[in-house]
Formats: sequence, structure tokens, C-alpha cells
Amino acid sequence: MKQEEKPSAEKRPARKKRKKKNRKWILILAAVILLAAAAVLVLYFVKVKTFEVEGNRQLSDEQVSELFYPEEEDKRLYKVLYNQLSGFRKNEAFDAASVKLSGLQSAVITVKESVPAFVIATDASANYYNSYGVRIPAPEHLEVAYPKLAGIGFIRSDMLKKPVFSPEDAAVYEQCCSIFKMTGEVGLPADSLYVQGTQFTLSFRKVRVSLGGYENMLEKLHEITYQYDQYEGLSGVLHMEDFDPDDPYRSYWFSVDTE
Repeated sequence: MKQEEKPSAEKRPARKKRKKKNRKWILILAAVILLAAAAVLVLYFVKVKTFEVEGNRQLSDEQVSELFYPEEEDKRLYKVLYNQLSGFRKNEAFDAASVKLSGLQSAVITVKESVPAFVIATDASANYYNSYGVRIPAPEHLEVAYPKLAGIGFIRSDMLKKPVFSPEDAAVYEQCCSIFKMTGEVGLPADSLYVQGTQFTLSFRKVRVSLGGYENMLEKLHEITYQYDQYEGLSGVLHMEDFDPDDPYRSYWFSVDTE
């Protein structure tokens, strides 16, 4: 009876090869983990120190970068990278804004500055505001006539921020901003908007439009646009206090100035 053959000695070294392969993958995995940990540490602890700004004509680089990154914590690399990938949250001081890293500690912010939508003028100064109601620098070409907002007083007005009002006036101010947006949407060239309490008066050419309250405002402005050419050369008051969108033609009337 033959004895069972024992495995030849030549086949045993295969185990050593497997051990070497396992050791190789362990080293690769450890290296990947170390690299990932190093990347996390860099993203968290390194801060962007230099912000270059493009597209700013009226504002300095410091003003723009301070607006988007006011705190030191905001300048951490991972936060700036997140802004680059997902975009900034809407900032009402600009029409558009984006950021792109140009190095581990430097980035470029690109902005599109807003144009004035209206101006609040006093005897001492004139402050310009965009369609969101944020104060922006005075335009380069002051010969352009911007609509004026009057009848509402603010506590203070800081650059690149909305004015500070009492709670009641703050709500009315937001309505004023909406009215200026609507006039742009319907193509109505307004000269001024006057506020008295919660009542609004819009002026264009020599016509004063008594709009009444904010209700049905877009319909009122559309109706004015339809009839705009009829008031060429006229001076007077268009009464729309009792405007009814279901019966527009009979719910407003025009009184000619007698003087």
C-alpha cells in the first residue's frame, strides 16, 4: 500500500507571497488614510489670507472681502472651497458674486455690482439704493436721473446694508422696494415715490398717481402702463385709491390741475 504523497517543498513559498501582498495593501491603505487626514487638517486649519476682487469699480477689495468673509472662521480653506463649489448665499449688496481659490491661502472674488434703483435725498446728502433696498456707492455718472423715494425716514443708513428703520417703517420700506421693482418689470418710468403712512403716490412727467395702499399694486402699475401715452403733456392727479382689478376702467379717474 502506497503512502500518501506529502506536499512538495516547492509549493510552500506561495504563503510568503500572499503575506507580502497583504502587507503591501496595508501599507497603501495606511498611506491613503494618512493623506486623507493631512488633507482634512489642511482644509480645517489653513486660512485664506489674501482676497483679490474683480468686477469692483466703486468698492475696495477690503470692503468686498469683509462683506463675504467678516469673521476669521469664515476664511478657513474648507469654507472658501465650499463657497467655490456651491456658490455664495444670495447677497443683496450685489447682483452676482462668486469665489475661486488661486492658492492655499489666496482666492479671487468676482462680483457684479448693483446699479441704483432709487435715491433718498436730503438737503445734506443723497444716498443710493439697489433694487433690494441696500445702500450702494453713488454712481459714477450723476447726470442720470434716478427715481426718488420720499416721506420715509431711517434711523441710520450704512454702506452695503439696508437702512435701519422702526419696525413699522421697515415693512413699508420693503413695499417701496417692491414697487420700484414692479415699475421696472412693467416698463413704467417713474420719477419719484412718496410715502405717507401706508399710502403711496407715484409721479411721472407732470402726473401724480395716488395709488392708495399696497393691495393690488402690480395690477395698478400695469393699468398705468396701458394708459401711459394718454397723459402726455397733462398735469394732474390720477386717482387709483379705490382701484378694482375686476373693473379697472371705472375704478380710477384723472383730475387736471387747474393752476
